[in-house]
Amino acid sequence: MGFLVAALVLVGALVVVDLVLTLGVVRRLREHSALISQALESGDRVADFMLPTGTRLPELRATTVDGAPVPEQGPLLVGFFSPTCRACVERLPGFVDYARAFDGRVLGVAVGAHEDVEDIVARLRPVAEVAVEPAEGPLATALRVRGMPAMAVVDADGVIVGSGYELVALPKLSTV
Repeated sequence: MGFLVAALVLVGALVVVDLVLTLGVVRRLREHSALISQALESGDRVADFMLPTGTRLPELRATTVDGAPVPEQGPLLVGFFSPTCRACVERLPGFVDYARAFDGRVLGVAVGAHEDVEDIVARLRPVAEVAVEPAEGPLATALRVRGMPAMAVVDADGVIVGSGYELVALPKLSTV
């Protein structure tokens, strides 16, 4: 009988500890949700996923999956996407639609190992010149990509006229 009481007390104590830990996790998730919402509303903290508007396009040294040098002259649309990024997967179809209507060259950068980015490459290839590189590769370094997805439009003079993590950060197609 004493063994049964001890087991019940132990199980009860474990339940209380689990409840306290669960409440702590819920509290932290609420704090993080509030911080993420605040960052998305302000726009300041997440707008600099890559070089900002007004910056001159740096020299880009990389090759596409077809072996050609990546485009360096505008008008140019650039997008960075990773298969491990849920927002990238969600925004890729919109980027492809924007690229179809874009009057200029398009560079799509799939970030990750070649075998992991095959789907992204296949979706970008009909509308873009595609490069594959690891995180912090030469293109991401040159364009100072700090998060993904990251997109930018470069005008004919080589100046970035819009950049961000969402298509709304890019100029309307009629003004490019």
